[in-house]
Amino acid sequence: MHRVGASCIFRGTQMSGGPVGKPRALLQCASCRFGALYCVPFCAGMAAAGTLSPATALLGAAFWLTLGMAIEVTNRLADRVEDAANRPERTALCETVGWDLLARVQLLLWGLVVLATAVWLARAPNALLLLLLVSGAGFGIAYSRGPRLARHRLLVFVVLSGTFVGPFCEIQKGASVGRNCRIQSHSFICELVTIGDDCFIGHGVMFVNDLFKDGGPARGDRSKYKATKVGNRVSIGSNCTILPVEIADGTVIGAGAVVVDDITQPGVYAGNPARRLRALPG
Repeated sequence: MHRVGASCIFRGTQMSGGPVGKPRALLQCASCRFGALYCVPFCAGMAAAGTLSPATALLGAAFWLTLGMAIEVTNRLADRVEDAANRPERTALCETVGWDLLARVQLLLWGLVVLATAVWLARAPNALLLLLLVSGAGFGIAYSRGPRLARHRLLVFVVLSGTFVGPFCEIQKGASVGRNCRIQSHSFICELVTIGDDCFIGHGVMFVNDLFKDGGPARGDRSKYKATKVGNRVSIGSNCTILPVEIADGTVIGAGAVVVDDITQPGVYAGNPARRLRALPG
């Protein structure tokens, strides 16, 4: 089971144990394989329309590879806190590349996306094509950066202000979820749970409102239920169990933790019962 801070185990290594060089780590961070997934249906559509040529296939491959890598690198930078809690192997790859270099690569990739878009439009001026290319890049940015850029009014045009709820989640009547949250699959949010804005809830997180105080379940007696309040910008790793508590703004809870007491001081928490491991970087 992964814990926050476990990235030191993976730093500079693959899960298989072999060393990972910086170029290879960068390709893994950027998930370059997604470019092929985007490019194949594009080329199939062009072929069906009778407009596929070596030039359009080459330009399409370059565009979709660059766009896919730009989206993934942006996602790695945006999800730095969440990945530390849930995917330490991803964090290790990013640390191998270097966070500063990854940020510069992000800017370079998005610059290449703009350049490729300009080339497309120069070859085939078309308002619909412009809309599709710009909206594709915009949604790619918003996937990772929307919730974090929502506070910057000048960047509101790339913001997705809604909350995402994954499949197989149960959110009961009487629960409240704030804006710009991401709730991953198989999580359970029971009555009397309040979640603030800009929160991340990992896969399989279970909230509890019944402590079996009388030796068994409350059986619908709402007077026995207890409330939970999660602050803003809280990240909860996969498979955590959250008993009725209050959690301070800006807290990170590592995967598999069991939270039984109020968290009043932001920081990184993990374990059963959850304990504060360290403060978050300024």
